[in-house]
Amino acid sequence: KLQYACTKMAQKGKSEKSASGLGLYIVLTSLALVTTVSIFYGGYYLFPCLPVPASDDFSSKLVYTFRCAFAPLLVLMTAILMVGNKRRTSGAYPLTGKEHLLQLEKNFLANTLEQFVVFLVSTLVLITYLQGEEMRLVPLSAIAFFVGRVLFRVGYGIAYYYRGWGMSINFISQGFIIGLTGYLMFTRGFMF
Repeated sequence: KLQYACTKMAQKGKSEKSASGLGLYIVLTSLALVTTVSIFYGGYYLFPCLPVPASDDFSSKLVYTFRCAFAPLLVLMTAILMVGNKRRTSGAYPLTGKEHLLQLEKNFLANTLEQFVVFLVSTLVLITYLQGEEMRLVPLSAIAFFVGRVLFRVGYGIAYYYRGWGMSINFISQGFIIGLTGYLMFTRGFMF
């Protein structure tokens, strides 16, 4: 009977942990959805003063996009500097056997690089369809990337499960950009 009671208590503890984890996941994802919608909707409709390229030619849109990619690039460079700084302060140089001390920074750097590639490629494809004032979506996408990565890193530094807010912001915003690109590709045509 004692073994049965201990087994039941252990199972109850696991289910409570998974239930609280699910609750945290729902809260963080809901916050991410509200944050992302606020950035895109609020930025697009409440701040019509966001600058857009003077003309709709592709070279102007390309320059504009690369300039907007500066903030996401800052996050990537910061991640690289964080790895270097942690390596310097912890003595975790290659072949010293202390690489485990860099795991959080290395994970953040690798994930940020992956997200940056998705951000840049999806935004570059999107600008081939955007016209005029629609180009305001480009800096808003960059802002969402920046906010998402910063919140991801702050949450990851606290505990791995708090990274969900930032991760979800990036996932939702890039999903929106890729979905919008697919919609515009369908409605405006694949070819010029």
